[in-house]
Amino acid sequence: MRATKAVEKANTKTREELTEVTRKLTLYESGAAIKAQQDATAQSFWAKQGDGFKDFLLPNGSLNLPKIEELRKADPESFNVRIRAAQDLDLEVAEMYKLFNGLTRAALSTCAAPKNQILISCCMLRR
Repeated sequence: MRATKAVEKANTKTREELTEVTRKLTLYESGAAIKAQQDATAQSFWAKQGDGFKDFLLPNGSLNLPKIEELRKADPESFNVRIRAAQDLDLEVAEMYKLFNGLTRAALSTCAAPKNQILISCCMLRR
């Protein structure tokens, strides 16, 4: 009886470790998909900041450095607020991707925001 419990305990630990390794591998393999979501959201975000920001990102997703410098000089305070918002959004997009694809330890039921609120927020970004 003791041996059976010891084996069950060892098997449980091994399954938990395997689950964690599988999650980490899947997260690693999802890097390109996460980056694609972040890029699409960034394009949408900057396009909605007004005509002055429409060329902020180049078609390949890289930064248009001369345009950035021009915008920074024109209104440094507003520019800094937008940059901070874009950085926060970038992090949120990655976290939402991980959450909705089971790549985080947090369960939807323990998330601070209700599932439908997160989905609504995500959909609003796509408009």
